[in-house]
Amino acid sequence: LLRFSFVGYESKVIRYVYLKDTVFLVPRTTEFEEVEVIAGENPALRIIREASNRRKQNDPERNLNYRLKSYSKYYTEGEMDAETVQGIKSGIIKDTSTVNAYKFMESQYFFMFESVTETYHKKPNKTKKIVLGSKISGFKNPFITAIFSQIQAFSYYKNSFQIFNAEYVNPLSPNSESRYIFIIEDTVINQMDSTFIIRFFPRPKSNFNSMKGLLYINSENYAL
Repeated sequence: LLRFSFVGYESKVIRYVYLKDTVFLVPRTTEFEEVEVIAGENPALRIIREASNRRKQNDPERNLNYRLKSYSKYYTEGEMDAETVQGIKSGIIKDTSTVNAYKFMESQYFFMFESVTETYHKKPNKTKKIVLGSKISGFKNPFITAIFSQIQAFSYYKNSFQIFNAEYVNPLSPNSESRYIFIIEDTVINQMDSTFIIRFFPRPKSNFNSMKGLLYINSENYAL
């Protein structure tokens, strides 16, 4: 007797005298039991809660007198929908104005503002800012420079950010996990402690002034 077997097929036993040039095996049908996958808690949420709970003790405006020289960059860029981009790349869309607009958006920003600012702060609420230098996409009007130097507040520990006349919910504000999704992107080890890099963005179908970006949180005292 000869026994033939292969993974995924039923075994077959044939007497040598009946053996032919080709032996056919029947595929085996396998049924798996139901597997239930239950997700644990997102590890990024623990870090976000710790950082939120320690906002007061880590807020430099509340606890420190300081002098700070900082560099800031603000820019706006355009973006086409995915279907149009695919049509341009595949050659289906050949309209000159659309193609040129796509090339423009890919190669440069619509607007960019850079500045170097020196800040003097005396706790808890006295602040003075001096613009040491700035550049605004070719503009040199000092009035425009003054406006853009006030676009964003320095403190990242309040419940919201104010940009121009709009307020945006801080991802470290109380109960922010019900509004934002947080994902640990990376962890940078630095001697005895480490820094968590956490990406955040609003939950689907959210209806609030939201932000998206990256948070860098120190593992020692959960400060930004």
